[in-house]
Amino acid sequence: MKAHTEKDALCVATDLLIEASGASAAASFLMRGDEVIAEHWHSSADLLREGARPSLTSDLDGKRVQEMVLDDPETRWLRISSRSAGGQRLYMAAMTFGGLSSVEPERMKIAENIVEIVARKLDVDQQLIAGRADLAKFKRWLELSNSQMLILDRERQKFAAVVGQSDLLMFVSDEEHVASWANVALKERLEELGSERVSGHTVQEIWDLLGVDCPTSRSPDCPVARVFRDGTVAHRESSLRFDDGARTLYLTFLPVKAVDAKTVEVLVMIQDLSDLATLRRSESRYRDLFERSPNTMIMASPDTGRILLANLAASMLTGYSAKELEEITLEDLHEPGDWPRARREYVRTVERNEVRRFERQLRGKGGKAFTASITTYSSKRS
Repeated sequence: MKAHTEKDALCVATDLLIEASGASAAASFLMRGDEVIAEHWHSSADLLREGARPSLTSDLDGKRVQEMVLDDPETRWLRISSRSAGGQRLYMAAMTFGGLSSVEPERMKIAENIVEIVARKLDVDQQLIAGRADLAKFKRWLELSNSQMLILDRERQKFAAVVGQSDLLMFVSDEEHVASWANVALKERLEELGSERVSGHTVQEIWDLLGVDCPTSRSPDCPVARVFRDGTVAHRESSLRFDDGARTLYLTFLPVKAVDAKTVEVLVMIQDLSDLATLRRSESRYRDLFERSPNTMIMASPDTGRILLANLAASMLTGYSAKELEEITLEDLHEPGDWPRARREYVRTVERNEVRRFERQLRGKGGKAFTASITTYSSKRS
């Protein structure tokens, strides 16, 4: 029973079979289907191996104890088989000179018990091997699952940090169009409007409290219903009423899906674009002033001197088109002998962050030279 391998177990079992039955030779076979996966022949049976093996490993009439006559009619083999367990069958054969009748019943019973004990031991060993393989597989799966859970938890924390503390107003709607969650920004806004809670409000009630113009759940244009129906992201522009006037809003509706890809919730994000619209209008006004200014205006990189932007007056003065100007540097606009002094002025402008005025010799396209009064200032980025 302490044998560590199938081969060792069969070796011990064969010796026990000879001792129990009084046989002159013995062999043991572990079968899986028609295949011999392990076997052992007692040293006294080595010369009989080639002739006896095919018959001793054949599945005959399925009897537990079979008497088999091979080449020598005086010599008989008694083969004892185990009940099939774990997909395996154990055959143990003992050679006697008188056949089954020559073996004492008590010895025969011991031999049968030996076969069953060894068969169960081999079956348990097989189950242990399979169990260890399953355990190793489970450990690998558990490690993978644990690492994935850690990744998901980190992503959840990032999401919670961004969504929970974002300035955007956010809430989650279920299929009944009832809010089940809201972030801090929306809770604070609703508290300002006199509502003590968010969960339990319908989406329409939230729109009414905020003053948002958005189709209701009864409307075919309702974005929440559309996300639940199609499972895709929806967008809508709207407005929000504040004491200081209306605000331009951009609403985003994101599907929250289960593992079966079915949309189970909708995350609603309310983004205020009013300041962005103001910024765009301001940028547009400054661009118009820049482009239409009668003065030559050039914007260049403080690191390389490459021209980044130039207005129409700059093109008219230098003879270069706007595209050509963006392919050259400030140095290309100065006379070679005058560039070192001009460069120092540009460097001081950046280092001291001050407005500087000076005159320098410039040259335009084709080498045309002229004197220019230059004013420089540095634009610091936030």
